[in-house]
Amino acid sequence: MRDCIIALDLSNYRTVTQTDLTFNSQAQPVSSRAGLAIVMADFRTVAEQFTTFYYNTFDADRKGLAALYRDGSMLTFETAAIRGVSDIIKQLTTLPFEKVVHKVNTLDAQPSNEQGGILVMVTGALLVDEEQRPMNYTQAFQLLPDGQSYYVYNDVFRLIYG
Repeated sequence: MRDCIIALDLSNYRTVTQTDLTFNSQAQPVSSRAGLAIVMADFRTVAEQFTTFYYNTFDADRKGLAALYRDGSMLTFETAAIRGVSDIIKQLTTLPFEKVVHKVNTLDAQPSNEQGGILVMVTGALLVDEEQRPMNYTQAFQLLPDGQSYYVYNDVFRLIYG
């Protein structure tokens, strides 16, 4: 089974089917203000498309998130630190609920290094199973380029109590 991925096109985006996350990043060194605007829009667009894909996949079939991680990736889920694709997916697929729906309230993104990484910070609410009261959460992703695609190097998730 192939994963459904969002491909980046600065004029619009479309759903495609392939095995790796392929955001066609055009963030290359620029010297003009116009070029800088393209780079700035690019990382924000990548972050938005990644976030949409991530939460839609999480809510539908958490196993489908495996293509977003690599063996060196790390997830901190509440207090548990997990490294590697198989252990991350095991953690996500064995969470104590059947159904979940994420609602993103805020999304912030910044370029994170000179190699094209992107830091993504999300706040939102989620409903699990038949619960009627949403739980607030925050999640941060460090996306790193991998050829013409990005993968999740760091993923930190925390419920917000209170």
